[in-house]
Amino acid sequence: MDAGQFETLLRASLELWRVEASLRLCAPATAMADTSNPARASLQAWLGLADGTRLQVVEAGPQDEPFRWWLHWHAGPAVDGVGAGAILRRKPCASTLGLLRSLREALGVAAVAKVRIGGGAGFGAPLA
Repeated sequence: MDAGQFETLLRASLELWRVEASLRLCAPATAMADTSNPARASLQAWLGLADGTRLQVVEAGPQDEPFRWWLHWHAGPAVDGVGAGAILRRKPCASTLGLLRSLREALGVAAVAKVRIGGGAGFGAPLA
């Protein structure tokens, strides 16, 4: 996933969930200190909510396997929309879907009921 796709995914998710939040992508940072592997850029974004909640989404590096993403909750005031406070909580996410689920839960968005389609009892019977 590149930075444009990452931003589109987060913006579309916030819109779908009807969450008012500021979103700021950060310049990629070198995530690797291991000289045996080339340094790679990580995707990072900050989300700020009106109630002061600040979340950071960070792409995990190869050293974090099997995790693909980290979701951080931050404390303290934001500086230029970016966090300066301590990390209150870190949650690893093994997939992009897991990240979206964790982010939705962190934002307090209720999950929608699942629709089940199948051939159980009454299947094929006319609707009354």
